[in-house]
Amino acid sequence: MILGCHDVTIFNPRSKNAKGWRAEVNKEFQKFAREEKPVIVLQHPHTTDSILTWAAAWGGMKRILPTVKEYASAGRYYNPEGERSPLVNVLAKTKCCNTVDFVVH
Repeated sequence: MILGCHDVTIFNPRSKNAKGWRAEVNKEFQKFAREEKPVIVLQHPHTTDSILTWAAAWGGMKRILPTVKEYASAGRYYNPEGERSPLVNVLAKTKCCNTVDFVVH
C-alpha cells in the first residue's frame, strides 16, 4: 500500500474524533485497507524532522492492519526552523523493515 503524506494519519488513534466527511473517509479507508490486507506500506511524507511526527499513526496502523509486516517512510528530512530529532533517529523510527537508506545532502 502506498500512502501520501498525511494518509497514514487515518490510522492515528486520534482520527476516531474526526467529524463529517473526514470521519466517513477514515472509516472507508480503514475498511478497504483491512479488506486488501497489505503486507508492505510505503509512505511519502513531504517532510519529516521528528521521530514523533508519524509514531501514533504507525502504531495505530499496526493495530488495525496486523497483516502489515514492513513499512517505511520516504521523504525529506527538513524543517526551516531547525530539525527536532537527529536524522539517524528519524530513519530508525520511520520504518519497520530492512532498508537501504539514501541520504542526499
